[in-house]
Amino acid sequence: ESIIKNVIYPCSTVLDDSIGSALWFAARGNGILHQDNVPYESLAE
Repeated sequence: ESIIKNVIYPCSTVLDDSIGSALWFAARGNGILHQDNVPYESLAE
């Protein structure tokens, strides 16, 4: 949470936090495939 707040600084609205969170998690490239319910990690950089 603090990393996202530091990245979106000086913007601190709820929308900034939501967009910053979406970008943070998308950039990580980790998640779960809903169809198979298995962990997934992207090889993209």
